[in-house]
Amino acid sequence: MYQNSTAARYVSSSRANLLQKLSITTVKDLLWHIPFRYLDFTKLSTIAQANIGEEVSIYGEIYKLEHKKPRPKLDIVELTLVDETGTLLITFFKQPWLFEQFREGMKLVASGRLSFSYGFKRLNNPFFEIIDEFSQGENRVMMLPIHKSTEGISLAWIRRIISSALEDFSQLRDHIPAQIRVKRKLMSYQRALRAIHFPSSNDQIQKARERLAYDEILSLLLALKLRRSHVNDQVQAFSHTLEGSFSRALSAAMPFELTQDQREATSRILAEMHEPLPMSHMLLGDVGTGKTAVASLCFGPVADSLSQAAMMAPTSVLAEQYARKIGPILNEARISWALLTGASSQDERKRILAALKQGSLTVLFGTHALLEDDVEFRALSLVIIDEQHRFGVNQRSKLRNKNPGADLLLMSATPIPRTLALSVYGDISTSYLKTRPNPGAGVSTSILRSQDRGIAYDAIKNELKEGRQAYIICPLVGVKPSPDDASEIEDIAYNRKENPKAAAQEAEFLQKKVFTEYNVGLLTGKMRPAEKRAIMDDFNQKKIDVLVSTTVVEVGIDVPNASIMMIEDAHRFGLAQLHQLRGRIGRGDKAGHVYLMTRDVSEKALQRLSVLERYSDGFTLAEMDLSMRKEGELMGTRQSGDPALKVVDFVNDKHLINQAYQDAHAILSEDKNLVLPKHRGLRQHIIDEYGNVFIEVTG
Repeated sequence: MYQNSTAARYVSSSRANLLQKLSITTVKDLLWHIPFRYLDFTKLSTIAQANIGEEVSIYGEIYKLEHKKPRPKLDIVELTLVDETGTLLITFFKQPWLFEQFREGMKLVASGRLSFSYGFKRLNNPFFEIIDEFSQGENRVMMLPIHKSTEGISLAWIRRIISSALEDFSQLRDHIPAQIRVKRKLMSYQRALRAIHFPSSNDQIQKARERLAYDEILSLLLALKLRRSHVNDQVQAFSHTLEGSFSRALSAAMPFELTQDQREATSRILAEMHEPLPMSHMLLGDVGTGKTAVASLCFGPVADSLSQAAMMAPTSVLAEQYARKIGPILNEARISWALLTGASSQDERKRILAALKQGSLTVLFGTHALLEDDVEFRALSLVIIDEQHRFGVNQRSKLRNKNPGADLLLMSATPIPRTLALSVYGDISTSYLKTRPNPGAGVSTSILRSQDRGIAYDAIKNELKEGRQAYIICPLVGVKPSPDDASEIEDIAYNRKENPKAAAQEAEFLQKKVFTEYNVGLLTGKMRPAEKRAIMDDFNQKKIDVLVSTTVVEVGIDVPNASIMMIEDAHRFGLAQLHQLRGRIGRGDKAGHVYLMTRDVSEKALQRLSVLERYSDGFTLAEMDLSMRKEGELMGTRQSGDPALKVVDFVNDKHLINQAYQDAHAILSEDKNLVLPKHRGLRQHIIDEYGNVFIEVTG
């Protein structure tokens, strides 16, 4: 098949090395090297017609070419472009090599956002294409693709290589069955590849993109579902006993009534635990929606089944919170439990491991310490992983592999849109929690430029005077300085103008210069577990007024007296993460307020952060975050060697994702191993695409 073929015309050994820099090593890679932009010659503007502030494409001739160097580290290549209507200045910053590519009299198309300054219309760092002459009549190029390139190989050569590959492999078999293509009104595979690279219109680009996006999603969903089916066939599943004495005692011990969302999620999860198949379920919920309560109720059936459960958290702070909150409930229901972290003493660890191995310990809370080889369960039947996106795929698998037949419950306070959950976790069922049992007083959010931080400081002082507490979040840990005098502290303050905030330096500065009458504490992920525990205990007991921290407080920290938060360099965080951070305040009867400090005052950065001022719903924010970031960044799913989804847009392709999900289910219901003649092409495509990473097809 062409997927693994490396033979392509015009690809010499030197060009092959250059293409490898673009992750192109096979013909399949080449054909899926999708253009990221198109120059639309049907919408060319003259210089006179082009509107300031709009995205425009302009065709003209280079009248003047200059290479300027106004400062030692600043290179400017400036073109004066003319057409029959006027003059346009094009400026390329820090790209001196471009000077060698241009010459006066050369014709090109430049595309970008038009600005106006010093009496001229301007394009800064635009996309461009050098064109000797437009071809005329029927052969005129209307849509010119712009592929990602690298130094040493031009866009023209990339187009030529791709075009020849499309010709040489023009008889590609379409792996999606004809009846599905007709039902979903999809282009053929070959036609879609041709149209995505060399389209004649925007409509053709859209139709080609839809076919390829559907292709990616269907293939991934089938691979995930086949993988799960294969795993289920290889392991001995565990069917949990429901409504036993421990389950009844646990329900009676719960200190509050569940919300409707929690009841529905619990009912569904327990039903799946009862099924004679390994459960794979994801519980998704916004900040404060009570996922831990739902997880707690799963321990009843585990105890009634005389088996064991493991619950893993990404931080010792969160794991210890399980012990404080869930432990007493388990005690009341007479269900044994223990906490295992890196801070556990050798004697304590030895005792826990012995009880675990002999089966006298039912529930084990912990951190990455649970992954150690000497942590052996006698009868592990349930694995719960909280904040699952904070763990890598291999880490999640290692815990479950302590008994591959165990049920798996993943939890996340990063609300993942349903379409993304379907596509990336197509083999996992999902439940959503949207209602907060204790809504609290809520949180408001404001954006401040870094030079206006005095506003935030004054607001924090006002809260401290009322006996409240504050968080100040920094993106980096830093190295704690030991200044001998105030001048060095001033130096730290000055350096903040250029460098990202570092928590250690900031804590020292704030204690000595801003909150001198209050106690400032420091919490980072690099501290030893015992240090973290001591800091959080002091904050809970109000011995610390202002807690300077990294994102270690992002999840699971509940201090109702904390009412205000200041997040330094907020532009460095994703929307979902900022939302998680602000979920630490406003949890009590006092409304909280968050100040997002930013040094990036570009229109794009401020527009992105302003979303947090307008929306408080985590699912809305997660979807917006997804539209701006890669799905693997948001969910922590991207691993070395994983296939990247190149075409799918998880926000705008909801209809395609839902269609592919329905079709994958229908296909496998009819043909479990894709052995029918109409599915053989699809089966081979999945094997070629995913190999043994996602699927091991037999039969």
